[in-house]
Amino acid sequence: MNFLFGAFKPACNILITFSDAKTRKQVPMKKENGQTVMVPLFQSQENIAGKISIEPLQGQKIEHNGVKVELLGQIEMYFDRGNFYDFTSLVRELDVPGDIYERKTYPFEFYTVEMPYETYSGVNVRLRYVLKVTVSRNYGGSIVEYHDFMVRNYAPPPSINNSIKMEVGIEDCLHIEFEYNKSKYHLKDVIIGKIYFLLVRIKIKNMDLEIRRRESTGSGANTHVETETLAKYELMDGAPVRGESIPIRLFLSPYELTPTHRNVNNKFSVKYYLNLVLVDEEDRRENLCGGGGCGGGGGGQKTMELFYFVVFGALGALVAALELSKNNKDRINTSPAFNSFKNNYLVVYSLMMAGDWLQGPYVYYLYSTYGFGKGEIGQLFIAGFGSSMLFGTIVGSLADKQGRRRACITYCITYILSCITKHSPQYKILMIGRVLGGIATSLLFSAFESWLVAEHNKYSGCCMLVFVGLFSSMPYFGGNNNDRDMWFTSHDLILHMRGFEQQWLSLTFSKAIFLGNGLVAILSGLFGNLLVDSLSLGPVAPFDAAACFLAIGMAIILSSWTENFGDPSENKDLLTQFKGAAVAIASDEKIALLGAIQSLFEGSMYTFVFLWTPALSPNDEDIPHGFIFATFMLASMLGSSLASRLMARSSPRVESYMQIVFVVSSAALLLPILTNFLVAPSEVKGGSISLAGCLQLLGFCTFEACVGIFWPSIMKMRSQYIPEEARSTIMNFFRIPLNIFVCVVLYNVNAFPITVMFGMCSIFLFVASILQRRLMAISDKPKVETWTAMKERDPEAEPLND
Repeated sequence: MNFLFGAFKPACNILITFSDAKTRKQVPMKKENGQTVMVPLFQSQENIAGKISIEPLQGQKIEHNGVKVELLGQIEMYFDRGNFYDFTSLVRELDVPGDIYERKTYPFEFYTVEMPYETYSGVNVRLRYVLKVTVSRNYGGSIVEYHDFMVRNYAPPPSINNSIKMEVGIEDCLHIEFEYNKSKYHLKDVIIGKIYFLLVRIKIKNMDLEIRRRESTGSGANTHVETETLAKYELMDGAPVRGESIPIRLFLSPYELTPTHRNVNNKFSVKYYLNLVLVDEEDRRENLCGGGGCGGGGGGQKTMELFYFVVFGALGALVAALELSKNNKDRINTSPAFNSFKNNYLVVYSLMMAGDWLQGPYVYYLYSTYGFGKGEIGQLFIAGFGSSMLFGTIVGSLADKQGRRRACITYCITYILSCITKHSPQYKILMIGRVLGGIATSLLFSAFESWLVAEHNKYSGCCMLVFVGLFSSMPYFGGNNNDRDMWFTSHDLILHMRGFEQQWLSLTFSKAIFLGNGLVAILSGLFGNLLVDSLSLGPVAPFDAAACFLAIGMAIILSSWTENFGDPSENKDLLTQFKGAAVAIASDEKIALLGAIQSLFEGSMYTFVFLWTPALSPNDEDIPHGFIFATFMLASMLGSSLASRLMARSSPRVESYMQIVFVVSSAALLLPILTNFLVAPSEVKGGSISLAGCLQLLGFCTFEACVGIFWPSIMKMRSQYIPEEARSTIMNFFRIPLNIFVCVVLYNVNAFPITVMFGMCSIFLFVASILQRRLMAISDKPKVETWTAMKERDPEAEPLND
């Protein structure tokens, strides 16, 4: 019998000791079996070093394939036992394959370990740090030993710790005002405050103040919420009267509290609440939230919710009114052939944008679920923008030379591959996916527009073959303008000779922005929310859906689009093409101004994407991010609808009204600075959006409306001023300063106050309005020389600024 029991014993004893075990502070930790053990205490960025001793049992040897030690930070959900989510994983190889005959000791050290979260053990979740030693073996299974340790991260007191004032009650029965001296407390602090009775129409028998902990785990349909009462403190025994106040002094040190955890690795949250319990003479209990993450009274919350719906409804009504009230002056009369061409492009462009919009809200979330911290995720984002900057110009030039249709297909393939990489939690593969995504982004914002402009211009004075009943157009024959509007039928073909007017191009641009950057963005956000939260398919599901949309769009391109080129000269390499594009920018002031305007506006726009969330919730206010995003997209639709009206008329010109757009957008981004000085900051921690946030939201909607006007307008100006032969190359040249700017901002986003960042964006937009005014002044001047002349000139023979 002893032999049988011995067969299940490990072949060796493993002992893990820390190098500073004698001086390191030891703290109690409760294990799963209920026992309490003493473990060493560490904090983030400390070195963790020690020794590992492996001693075979007497008379035995250990044949192994290697010995390693791992430092793991793990989250375990109790309803999903056995599955650990590692957010920190460091490995040190201690020994190569061989044999161990006697006690052997291995030193180890992990330098400046980043441990972002504190150890936590709750009702449904456990966060722990552990050293794991593994002796790998071919037979009998590997030998594994664990050693827990605890992490506590200490931070200095917050520089701003406002008091809390809030009103709660029962309508027409009870009105109570709370006042607490702070909004943030440390674990050994004292809560000091007062309760004022402003209205009392019910008979209260007693009143208690409770400390409650609310633990929420999972997401969507799999969310589990547990609330436990940690302490109860009697405030009053008897009936209060109107005007009476009761002091509060509650010491926190006797209770087992933990720091507040907000969405730790997108797995769980822990919040603490002060709950006031009133018991009337009929023993009915009323629970009134009075602190922590509770927010304000119910009336204020409902008012703020109503504010979101009012803004969304007002923007929706304006968009509907603008679209329905268009008259003949606001509409452009087009031909059926053009409508078929336009609709084909809009379907493809909408599918491409759906593939892009589906991914956006979930990129950061997906990376964080794989256990990567802010620094690593920031590097992934910088890699995406950096690859767009480095490779964008190359792929743009290849698009001009090898064909825009091929470039659009390359976009689909590249972005689909980028989506596939999201299934891997390996950092290197995710980095490759970000690089592919950056290249795809450059193609999205250059190749499709270049193809559209070239194809539109190709229709002028050309005839087109269209298969009856098919959505696709076929290659064109040569023709002359005198034969326009002549149709004839021969078997199953229709031959139509019709020139597309230049003004019709602006209609395609405005509709593309209205659909791709407005309606499709809203629907993509709702669809992604359905996949991740409602259906609980996980954060990778939107990327799979995006790949499907991209594949459908690619099929339409392959079946219906024809090829067009910028400069198909066989003897022109990429370097010569770059030089030619640089010559075009330097030689034509209008192109240079257009590039500067685009970089300034888009740089401010991408910076705004990073800043709007902290601007609207500086005190961790509970704001509906998805609904606000949909509101922004509706404002963008409003702007594109306005742009289509403006561009349908001969006056005002694009160059003229864009000056006003840039000034308005500059003023809109000044609102966070103005509200910081003119509106008293909210003293309530959590709760709903503040008055300053409401004003800023209106300003941000105004900015998004300007974005909606900007896109079709800048496309229109690019079609006028950028030479066709190097359109994609020059457009990607414009993105180089943009990507540099975004990388710098992303790298230093925490280095400057948010008001400074908004002020910088506002200045950039005002400079853009000045440059736009200059462009307006010189827009009627003819070019100094044609593109053909610049092509034939040796770019190395003369300086670029001639």
